[in-house]
Amino acid sequence: MSLSVARPLAASVTFSQAIAARFSRAARDYKRYAGVQQQIASHAIDGFSWQDDDVVLDIGSGTGCNTYHIAQRVASAQGVDIAPGMIREAASRYPHITFTQGDAQALPFDDGQFSVVFSSMALQWCAQPAKVLSEIRRVLTPGGRAVLAVMVDGSFAELRAAQHAAGLENTLMPLVSAGSWLAASQASSLMLGCHQQVRYADTFSDMFALLRSISRVGASASVNTGSRHTRRDFQAMAQAYPAASSSEQGLTLSYDVLHVQLEKP
Repeated sequence: MSLSVARPLAASVTFSQAIAARFSRAARDYKRYAGVQQQIASHAIDGFSWQDDDVVLDIGSGTGCNTYHIAQRVASAQGVDIAPGMIREAASRYPHITFTQGDAQALPFDDGQFSVVFSSMALQWCAQPAKVLSEIRRVLTPGGRAVLAVMVDGSFAELRAAQHAAGLENTLMPLVSAGSWLAASQASSLMLGCHQQVRYADTFSDMFALLRSISRVGASASVNTGSRHTRRDFQAMAQAYPAASSSEQGLTLSYDVLHVQLEKP
């Protein structure tokens, strides 16, 4: 198990390509390790007022589980994901649902094609929130709605603190703040509806299990392969883990998530 250090991307590899490759590699194991991700998605799905005639796009559809559950509630739902491996996995699991490879920052759909855009735990990997929100607005019908769950700054605070206390480089990607996402939403001319920031937590038996879980859902820290932590580094991080987040039950890792609903005028 290794955690690579973030370094500048080579010119031939874009940020989006690196994200796509990482999540493609994670596709087969994703559902097994994505317990918190499913909890977050369920919160978003269950807290939204779906209509029988809704036509829905799920951005960052992954293995298709959320798209499938949404499809049970509406007229139609389809998914889009940047990772070809995820598209293949979703298509094999749910052959009756359409899944398209595409970037949230340049959606491969017509203007006004969907009455609802859904996305859970995907948009934090986009480098340009304003561009994503502009695309969401473009593909929504007038009066269309968006329901989003986005991991924001403050997530993985315990791991960041442990790396710092152990004297190790911070290998975790920076995340946009909830306030910045809300400001970008309003700047995109989408009307801001109900929103809240929620902290979710997962517990792991040890540092290896914690880092393995992050890696197996494609959310490993850096975009490029750089220097790698050793077993001794892992032990140092475990020893430096904040006492308030360490107990007999294991090590706690938190996810700060912005739940927000938007509407196109």
